[in-house]
Amino acid sequence: MNKIILQTLLFLCFSNLIFAQYEQFKYDRVGNFREGMAAVFIKNKMGYINTEGKEIVPLIYDIDFDLDEYKDELTIVTQNKKSGLINKKGNIILPLEYGKIGSFNEGIAEINKPNNSTGFIDKTGKVVIPFQYVSTNIYGGAKLVNDMIPVRNIEGKYAFINKANKLITLFDYEQVENFSEGLALVRKANLEKISYINTSGKVEIPEKYNDGTSFINGCALVNVGAYENKQANNGGVLRGGKWGIIDKTGKEIISPVFDKIIHSDYGLYVVSLGKQNDKSGVINKVGKKILPVEFYDIKILKNRIVANKEKNGLYALFDFDGSRVTDFKYKLHDPLYTDFTNGLLRIEEKKGVLYFAGAIDANGNIKIPCSYSYLAMFNEEAAIFLKNSKYGAIDKNGKIIIEPIYDEMGNFSEGWASVKLNGKYGFINKRGEPLQHKISAAIH
Repeated sequence: MNKIILQTLLFLCFSNLIFAQYEQFKYDRVGNFREGMAAVFIKNKMGYINTEGKEIVPLIYDIDFDLDEYKDELTIVTQNKKSGLINKKGNIILPLEYGKIGSFNEGIAEINKPNNSTGFIDKTGKVVIPFQYVSTNIYGGAKLVNDMIPVRNIEGKYAFINKANKLITLFDYEQVENFSEGLALVRKANLEKISYINTSGKVEIPEKYNDGTSFINGCALVNVGAYENKQANNGGVLRGGKWGIIDKTGKEIISPVFDKIIHSDYGLYVVSLGKQNDKSGVINKVGKKILPVEFYDIKILKNRIVANKEKNGLYALFDFDGSRVTDFKYKLHDPLYTDFTNGLLRIEEKKGVLYFAGAIDANGNIKIPCSYSYLAMFNEEAAIFLKNSKYGAIDKNGKIIIEPIYDEMGNFSEGWASVKLNGKYGFINKRGEPLQHKISAAIH
C-alpha cells in the first residue's frame, strides 16, 4: 500500500510539473520588462505581468502598435482607438478618451483629443495646460525643456509657452524644434533661414543658415545652401548644401564645407565629401582631423573607431586619436546595430559558404570564437545566440548559460529574457528558470 501511495504521489508531482511547464509559456507574444512590468499578448488583446508572473493588468486592451512599455510608473493603453494612462497597479490614471499621448518630460506630456486639439497633462492625469492648441509636427512630439514648450495654433504657426501657459514668444514661426541646452532652432517662414532663440524668446544666433540641428554637447550642425526639391514631393525636406558645426555662441567651429556630417555620442563626427557621400573621415568637436576623408564606411563606437576603405570591405579598429589598432581584417556582425558592450564587439568570419559570429575586445583579440549563426549585443552581461536553428545565451566569457533549446529569444531586461517554446511565449532568468514556475507549481 505504501508503495502504491508513493507511486501516486510521484505521478501527481510529475503531472504538476508538466502543467507548470505549459503555464510558463502561454502567450502569443511578449514585450521586455521595464520598471518591473512586461506587456503580454493573446490574440488581439494585451495586458501586463510583473516579475513574479502575476497578471497585474488583465488582457483587455487593444494592441496599438506603439511602444508598450512602462515609463515613469505609467503606460499608455487603448480601447476602441481611444487612449488613456494606467499605473503599475492597473488603475486608470487618465480615462481612455484621448488620441495621441506623448512621453513625459520634466513631469508633463503632450496629449491630443480626437478633434486634434492639444494640451498637456501631469503624471496624475491632471490637465495642466488646456486644450487650446493643435497637434505639432515636431519629431518626438512637443516637450517641456528648460521650462519652454513649443505649441501650435490653428493657423499652423508655432510659439513657445512656459509651464504656467504664459506665452513667451508670439506665434511667429513656421518651424521649431524642442529646446536643447537652453536654445531652440526656429524658422519664421518656409525656406527662410533658421535662427536660434534663448529661453527669453530672444534671438541668440541670428538667421544665417539654411538648415540646422538642435544642440548636443554644446554643438549644432548647420547648413549653407540647402534647398527644397519640389519635384521630389518630399514634404519640404531640404537637400544639398554644405554642413559645418557651430558652438552655442554661433561661432563656426567647422566651416560649412562637408556634404554630410553625422554626430556621435562620443565627441567625434563622421564627415563626408562628394555628391554620393562616398568617402568619409572623422573630426573632433574642435575641428581636428582624426581620420582623413578616404574611408567608405566609418562607425564611432564607445572607445574605438571602426572603418573600411571599400564597399563590403573588411574593417580595422582605430583609437580616438586616429592611431590604427588593428589591420583591416574584420567583418562586422549586424553592422546597423554595432558597438562595444561588456567590452566586446561582434564580428564574423566566413567558414565555407556561411558566416559565423563571435566577438573581439578593443585590441582586436578574439574573445568569443566565431561559431554562432547569430550573436546579439551583450545586455546585462549576457548575449543571445543562435546555433543549429535554436536560441540560447552566453556570458561575456563565452560560457553557455542558457542551452540553445528555444525557437526565439529576446535580450535580457531586468533579469528576464522572453522565449518562445512550442509556439508560445514566456520568460526565463539567467539560470534558465521560467518566470511563472513558483506560481504554477503552487497549483496542485
